[in-house]
Amino acid sequence: SPVRSCSHLIAAAFSNKPIAFDDSFNYFLIMFDLVRLANVSFFVTRKRLTRLRRKKS
Repeated sequence: SPVRSCSHLIAAAFSNKPIAFDDSFNYFLIMFDLVRLANVSFFVTRKRLTRLRRKKS
């Protein structure tokens, strides 16, 4: 699961162990997912805001 690998990465960062390539790739995937989620939520809220503005006018 992404949550487990994320906490594993945080633990690895604090234990000063070298992060393996597989871990860094997992980290990249997690960041990509977070960015995608942020973009989706941004577009959804923007759609809602424009809809609210149309109702007011």
